[in-house]
Amino acid sequence: MKKIYLLFSFSILCIFTFALCCVNNFNIVFADTDIIVTGSAIIDVNPDLAIIDVGVDQTDADLSVAVSEMNNKASQIIAYLQNTGISKDDIITKTYNIFQKYDYINGSETFQHQASTIISFKTTNLENISDLLQNILEQGANRIERISFTCSDSEKYYNEAINKALENAKSKASSLVSENLTIKKITEEKNFFNNIYKTNLTTDSLSDFINIGKIQISASVLVEFEQIDNSNNSTL
Repeated sequence: MKKIYLLFSFSILCIFTFALCCVNNFNIVFADTDIIVTGSAIIDVNPDLAIIDVGVDQTDADLSVAVSEMNNKASQIIAYLQNTGISKDDIITKTYNIFQKYDYINGSETFQHQASTIISFKTTNLENISDLLQNILEQGANRIERISFTCSDSEKYYNEAINKALENAKSKASSLVSENLTIKKITEEKNFFNNIYKTNLTTDSLSDFINIGKIQISASVLVEFEQIDNSNNSTL
């Protein structure tokens, strides 16, 4: 009889553990009388702003020549960007590096000086991105480091995603319990902006390679609910 009782108790424990694991797979945790739920939401938004990094690399055995040629090309690029209507405040020199490159040719060590810089700028003219980049390459850029598309009013859409994430958490909690629930605590968990990145573009691939699609703004919240018993106006 004792063995049967122990076996029955063990079975009940296994069933309870399995059920708890299943619930936790949906990011729901029961803590005493509280329910902790993770809510999430993703919003698709049309981008209206591009952030572009272009690079100029110049190599020469003479350091002064390498630096001079790089500076000239960088100045041409910046002047061109300003002529297209891009504000000076939206153009920055992101990196500026000078170093030596070593090579071994026929057993002999040789070296050259390499000067490189990355110019970063913002533009809202998304329709002519390909033409813009091709003209920048013609001005002397030999590297397109990164293109990312984003939204200038991202905070507005992120707040919308936060509200949807909270509604998602409420829906999850309500589907599990019949008692009235009140929010006890909200914690912002994570968020991300899923931008589009392109690297090392060439003049032959610009028009075919750049495809401006939607960007995703995501939000996630951890919500702690408290169960309220209205029958005796006390907290369960």
